[in-house]
Amino acid sequence: GNYDNTATGTMAMRLCSNGLCGIGSADLRRSHDNMPFTVPLAPAIPLQPGAAFTLEIDHISGTSPDAIWLYPANSSHLTTATAGTILHRSPEIAFSVRPDQALFRKVYTDKLMTIWRLAGAEPFYTTTGAACRIGAHSANGAIIDCPAAATLIRRELFMAGWHATDNGARVAIHVHHAVVQSIALHAGRNIVRFRFSPPYAGWAWLGFWLGALVLMWQMVGRWISPKGRHAQ
Repeated sequence: GNYDNTATGTMAMRLCSNGLCGIGSADLRRSHDNMPFTVPLAPAIPLQPGAAFTLEIDHISGTSPDAIWLYPANSSHLTTATAGTILHRSPEIAFSVRPDQALFRKVYTDKLMTIWRLAGAEPFYTTTGAACRIGAHSANGAIIDCPAAATLIRRELFMAGWHATDNGARVAIHVHHAVVQSIALHAGRNIVRFRFSPPYAGWAWLGFWLGALVLMWQMVGRWISPKGRHAQ
């Protein structure tokens, strides 16, 4: 965060892993409030999955501050000049495999919001287990042809209330990587449909109609009572 685009000065970073360090800096005047901010490092540091690393961040010069959002992280901790050590917290960091490749691409913007697309992001629908062909599709449905049984990955948040059908028959939705959805596909053509109904929606509708009936009963009672007629 740069406090409504008022941050000034330079953000410097130093990334070290396995005895190698990369150093870089960027002008904070090019940052956007609550948006990703890219700092190129030289030389590029190879990081293997699970490798330990340290990242030093320093705000050099400038007259207006910036803020770095922190998120829960069991295996990380921070040491700051003012607050000391902060356990189990880490900034949100994304690494680019190519220094010349932008991490984020702006795909939409208006007066209310800006939407960025992460470079290399997977499509909304993908399959595993067989080389399936995904034909016509939308956010809530797809036509998929598979040479053998496979699994469809749908990158929609997994939560109670989602239902799916395959060729009209209801199928179970499973959680994939603890975040998104997956369903089983059979060999041949799969016409998949997804539908969302909020949990306990039936009880909510029942309560609504009962409340409406009570209000109608009270209105009818006032209309047919002598007191109600006199008031009119």
